[in-house]
Amino acid sequence: MKQECKPNEVGIQATKKLVELLTPIWPTLASKELLRYEASVLENVGQKSQLLGTIASGHEGTFLIRGENILKVPKRPELEFYRDLANPQSKYAGENATLKDLIPKFKGEETFNGKNYIVLQNLLRGLEKGSIVDFKLGKLTYFADSRPEKIARQIKKANKSTSSKLGFRISGFILKDGEGKISKRLLRSDVYSCVNEYNIDGWIRRILLSNDATAINPEILVGIINYLQRLIYWFENANTRQFICTSICLIIDNTVKKFRIALLDFAYVRPLPAGEARDTNTIEALHSLLHYFIDIQKVESEFKFMRRQVTMG
Repeated sequence: MKQECKPNEVGIQATKKLVELLTPIWPTLASKELLRYEASVLENVGQKSQLLGTIASGHEGTFLIRGENILKVPKRPELEFYRDLANPQSKYAGENATLKDLIPKFKGEETFNGKNYIVLQNLLRGLEKGSIVDFKLGKLTYFADSRPEKIARQIKKANKSTSSKLGFRISGFILKDGEGKISKRLLRSDVYSCVNEYNIDGWIRRILLSNDATAINPEILVGIINYLQRLIYWFENANTRQFICTSICLIIDNTVKKFRIALLDFAYVRPLPAGEARDTNTIEALHSLLHYFIDIQKVESEFKFMRRQVTMG
């Protein structure tokens, strides 16, 4: 019966306004059934879902959004990672001190409706009109001792995407227009079918030019490059663990000329295997990703120079 109910445009806009007003005090609409229903309704009137557009990599049911915080249901290893991060007596305390500046702020744990959550900084806060992209890092997205079926599944996914060739892939993105409305949203297999090693630079450019921007903001580009260089330095000189299936989350809101970038997803973090000094899988992925942003910066600089020459001529 519910599936047959299709509200009109006025109802849709009124509901959206109510959600905006109640967001600071209303935890979330996280029910998978409700999200599926909302998606079908908004698709029926030719719109994209704002609720489904919150998390770029497609894990809506795992999160609650509360103003400055995001509550996430963690897997046990990720919970242990964050507890270790907050432990001043940890054997990783030295490297954790620097890592804390490169990831969303960890604010503790909370129980809500019988579920245990970790409380993290909401990277979207203040960038509500921003476009979001999730870069999954590593050619290898499994441990050597993972189950054979998982290894086979991850290898298949790496070969379908850009992971096996570039060392990273776009696992999801949300593009928004000048008004902050979602203009395109692709997740997982949908991304793999249209993003490849030949056009991924164009997709990265689209994210940099989101919100209908007419030019790439050079300060944002420099900020992204600086962050990736700092993260690479940490992995090459401080880190002593193996990070599998971690992601870089990048949010760009050209309407306010701001961005945020952070390393995410720590459900698969272990000590480095015997005989290995560094997490080369993640380091190579980061260098590959950095290469694309540096190339874009070079092209932008050359274009700016040529345009200045034409103007002077």
